[in-house]
Amino acid sequence: MIELEKFGWEAYFQDEFNRLAKEELLPARIIIENKNNFTIQCRSGIYKAKAAGKLLYNKRTPSEMPKVGDWVAIAEPKIEPVTIHHVLPRKSKLSRNIPANRNEEQVIAANVDLLFIVHSLELPLNIRRIERELVSADDYGIVPVIILNKFDLYYEDVQHLPDVGHLHNLMIEDSQNPTQEQLKSLMSEELSLLPTDIRIIISCCITGIGIEDIKSEIPSGKTAVFIGPSGTGKSTIINLLAGREVQKTANVREFDSKGMHTTTRRELISIPDGGSIIDSPGMRQIALWETDYGFAEAFKDIEELALSCRFSNCTHISEDGCAVIKAVETGAITYERYDNYLKMAEEIEVVDNKRTKVLSLREKKRYGKKNK
Repeated sequence: MIELEKFGWEAYFQDEFNRLAKEELLPARIIIENKNNFTIQCRSGIYKAKAAGKLLYNKRTPSEMPKVGDWVAIAEPKIEPVTIHHVLPRKSKLSRNIPANRNEEQVIAANVDLLFIVHSLELPLNIRRIERELVSADDYGIVPVIILNKFDLYYEDVQHLPDVGHLHNLMIEDSQNPTQEQLKSLMSEELSLLPTDIRIIISCCITGIGIEDIKSEIPSGKTAVFIGPSGTGKSTIINLLAGREVQKTANVREFDSKGMHTTTRRELISIPDGGSIIDSPGMRQIALWETDYGFAEAFKDIEELALSCRFSNCTHISEDGCAVIKAVETGAITYERYDNYLKMAEEIEVVDNKRTKVLSLREKKRYGKKNK
C-alpha cells in the first residue's frame, strides 16, 4: 500500500473526507488532468478516472471540477475508469483569470505549498511580470521562490567582472558548484530589483548549480508548482529533480531566445526522497483573479505610503498631497513599479466588478432551475 502522506495527505484533508461520512469511498489525488479525463493516485496505485454525472451536473463553474493537485473521493477502484464522486475543499490553489477577458477563473494547480517562479538569465529580468506572479502567490497563501535559471548564459555575458576567473575555476576546473552567496555577489545589481524578503535560487541545469537547493525546498508531503515563460528551463529542472525524463525539452529559438511549449498538460510528479511537483505550460500572460491580499503584499511599500496621502480615496494619479506621487518624483519608487501598480489596480477593479455580475447571474439561473 502506498502512503498518501508522501503526496500531501494531512489532517486537513482527512477531516474534510470524514465529513462525507461515506465508508465506501476512498481518498485519492489528481495527478493528471486532460479535459474531463483524469489520472489519480490512491493507496492501491494509479488509475484512470472520470467525474461522476452528479459532480458534472452540480458544478457551477469549470474551476470546481477536479484539477491537478486536488484531493477527491473515489469509488473503490475495481475497474477503470474509477468514478470521482467529490472534490475535497482546497487548502490552497493557484489560479488566474482565463485569457481573452472571459472573466472566468482557471485553476492552474490545487493544494500547492510552494510556487517556483522560473525566469531565464539569458534575457534581462522582467520585473513587472515577476511582480504579477508574486501577487498570485501571496493571495492564496502559497510561498513563492524565484528561480533565476540558465546562469551559464548570464556568465557568458559577464566575462568582464573581476570575480569571474574564480567563478570559472569553481564551475569548470575544480568541478565544484559555487555557493548561492557567491553567485548572488556577482548579480547584486539584478537582485537589487527583486523583493528582499523572497527566497531566490540561482541555477544552471548544465552544471547542476542550484538543483539541490531547489530540491531541499520540496520535502516529502509538500507540493510545488513551476510557472514561468516558455524556454526558461522548467521542464529540464523538473527532469533533474525527478531523476528521469518526465517532461520533454526543446532548445529555444536563437533569433529571439523564446522557447517552444514543450509542456502541454499539467501533471503532478513525485520526486524520489521528496515531495511532488507540478509543471504548467508556459503562460504568455498572468491574468489576475481574486488578488486583493496578494496585491497589497506585493506592493506593500506603495500601500504603506498611501496611508499618508491627503485623501483617503486617493487614486495616486493626479491628487494634491499624494504621498505615492511624491515618492515617484523623488526616486524613492521607480516609475516602472508605480506604473505597474496602477495598471494592476485597474485590472483588479475591472475583474472584480465583472466577476461579481457573472456570479450573480449564475446564482439567479440556478435558483430559477430549482423552482421549476
